[in-house]
Order: sequence, then structure tokens, then C-alpha cells
Amino acid sequence: MPKTKAVQLSSTAVGGIYVSSLVGGSGATGEIPNSSKTYLFREVLIRFTIAAANSKSKDGRLGLHLGSSELLGLVAFSLQMEHSAKKDLNLEKKGLLQSDELYQYILETSVYPHEPEPLKELRAATASHPRAEMATAPDAGQLMAMLLKLVDAKKTIEVGVFTGYSLLLTALTIPDDGKHENEGSFDFAFIDADKVNYWNYHERLMKLLKVGGIVVYDNTLWGGTVVMPDELIPEFRKPGKQATIELNKLLAADPRVQISHASLGDGITICRRLY
Repeated sequence: MPKTKAVQLSSTAVGGIYVSSLVGGSGATGEIPNSSKTYLFREVLIRFTIAAANSKSKDGRLGLHLGSSELLGLVAFSLQMEHSAKKDLNLEKKGLLQSDELYQYILETSVYPHEPEPLKELRAATASHPRAEMATAPDAGQLMAMLLKLVDAKKTIEVGVFTGYSLLLTALTIPDDGKHENEGSFDFAFIDADKVNYWNYHERLMKLLKVGGIVVYDNTLWGGTVVMPDELIPEFRKPGKQATIELNKLLAADPRVQISHASLGDGITICRRLY
């Protein structure tokens, strides 16, 4: 009988553990981040297929050998990744907290009880939109409302409003005499538009905002991809990842602003103009 090559798959895949034999790593193990599960699952299947294709016997037949523990490990790992991916897709939250229950606790105890009824209705209507993940996270909106009150904002700018949650929030928060005019006198700005142009918006806002004014940039953690390896990131997200990384570096080095990077929603960076 012709000899065949054996492909080893570690059963320690059970429980959601990185295994070097699965992903071609150095042998280190660690918990899989939620944002990486879908891509890691795809990577495992691709590498498994390649390994199987390269393990044919001399007579051309497939020579893939799996023990019962390895096979169970692969099946359990695959099912876990599929379940996690579906759960992530169906989840309404936009936060980066590792516990979905903890994020829901924050929303139900601190955010939803104080959310104005028009915002509740708009959030519910947006939830069925195919790009609902683009909407402003309600906990980030709550912080924005407080900032608007703290600076007594009357003149505001918004770039990128999607279905209008943040814009409606601003309109409900600022006083009736708030107006949008005059360079150098705006109190507040919120930017949630094309990420590659964030720095261009920032430069313009340094002229439009008054000293002491605040600008809030949304998505400054870009779904957690700012710390993820490129091979785990979809192509369409890569330009945004690089632009976000560059923006964060530039904001941190900009002497014109005082910043606070908050892990609310998809990450928001609050900048207060100093001069």
C-alpha cells in the first residue's frame, strides 16, 4: 500500500484558541478577539483546504489523515466560529466591550432611560437599515449631548450624518438661538464621514472652531482593526485602517488641541481647540 502524508490539526482548537498548526503562527496561543473570529474561521478553512490538496498519495488519492480528537477539534472550532460570526452580525451594539451583556447593561441603565423619544424612534428605524452599523452609537451620542451642554454650544458643524441620529441629537440639545455661521466662532463639530479625509477636515476645523471649541471624530478605532494584522482585515477596510492610524498619530502630536480617546461605540476622539 502506498504511503500517504498526514496532516496534523491540533484538538486544542476547541474553546477558541489560536493554534500555530492552524494559522501558521509561531506556536503561541491566545484568546481570539471577537472582531477577528470571522476572518480567522475563513483562514482556517483556506489553510485546511490547501493542506488537504497537498497531501495526495503517489497514486493521486487524497491522503489526509485525521484522528478522532483532531476531527472533533476542527468541527468544534468551526461551529464556534460560525456561531460567533452570526452572533456578531445580529448584535445591535457598536461598542468595543468584550462582554455583550456588559454593554447592554450600560445602555439599559444609563443611556436608554434618558434618550429623547425622537432619538429612540430614529434608532429603531435605523436598526433595519442594511448599513445600520454606520449609525452613531447611543452611548457615544449620550457623551456628545453632555459635551454640547458643557460648552453651551450654539453653532455646530456636522460632516457625515447617515440617517441623522447625531444631527437630531445636536438639534435637540443646542438652544433655539443656535446658528451656523461665521468662521472662528463654531462651538462644536462632529465628524463621521470618509476616513481618508479626516485630517483635511481637522485642518479646516482649526479655523472654523473658536478657541475652546470641541470637535468629535467618530470611528477612531475602526472596528478594532487598528491593532489587527492586515491578513485578518477585509480589503475594503484596509484604507480606513491606515487613515485612522495616521489620524490618531497626528492628533496626538497636534499642539493646537487637547485630546481624549474614548472607547465608546467604534472609538471616538474628542479634541478641544487650545489656540
